[in-house]
Amino acid sequence: MPLGSWDDSAVTDPAARGSVISLLKGLLTKIVAGATSALKLEDAAHASGDAGVMPLAVRKDTAAGLAGADGDYAPLEVDASGNLWTKDSAADAVLGTTAGAAVITDAAGTIQQYLRGLIAQFATFLSRLPAALGAGGGLKVDGSGTALPVSGSVTVSGTATVTQGTAGASAWPVTEYPVACASTDVHAPAVNTAAVVTYAQSANVKHVITGIAWSYAGGIPSGGNLKVEDVSGTTVFTMDITDKGAGFIMFPKPKKSAAVNTAMIITLAAGGAGVTGKVSVANHWTEA
Repeated sequence: MPLGSWDDSAVTDPAARGSVISLLKGLLTKIVAGATSALKLEDAAHASGDAGVMPLAVRKDTAAGLAGADGDYAPLEVDASGNLWTKDSAADAVLGTTAGAAVITDAAGTIQQYLRGLIAQFATFLSRLPAALGAGGGLKVDGSGTALPVSGSVTVSGTATVTQGTAGASAWPVTEYPVACASTDVHAPAVNTAAVVTYAQSANVKHVITGIAWSYAGGIPSGGNLKVEDVSGTTVFTMDITDKGAGFIMFPKPKKSAAVNTAMIITLAAGGAGVTGKVSVANHWTEA
């Protein structure tokens, strides 16, 4: 009988024959959740050979809404390369868009704004680089980072630190930059009084001097002495002076404080009764 009976077995093979009831049972077997069904139970584990329905996606090279209103069903969308269109709102907020001014400070901004600020700053740097490098082709270093001679002139704005290096056994010539004269480099006290020049401590920098001039007038000094202290009480240079008149000492290498934020004190001792001392520091500056 074509209809069959309730006892007929389900037929799940599309090519097989059977009663109406056996075919309906087979159809229900495919619909009801199970290993061979297109429907799966929530939280069911994946198994090899599971049956399912392939979801279709619409190619949209530019993502756009396909549903008519909020709450409508809509298909998935892919681009020309088959990539599924997705949106990460949190990432968008950090990355930003092409809108918004460039940020070149520590103000809040998106990555796009920071990148535009960086590009602008780098462009400014490149525009100023030729002038900073000078007419002789630029500042150069060798493979170890040692500075090589510069041909031409170099203009420096602010304070530059110049150090003397060696090339083989020969010393490279060094020209120090000019230092402005200052009344704080000189002390001319009353008779029989120590002449003292004090450079107060300054945050993040060290004091540097290249030489000292002095004089004793009115007689031969008694207990004449010149000393340099790096922090009060720590003597880093001292010499006795046993005759009157002027004297000068130039340090082969500039004297520099051992640490930042410390005072440097230059003292010409009192010369005794009737003797007047004066002291002048040659070339004082500060550097990190």
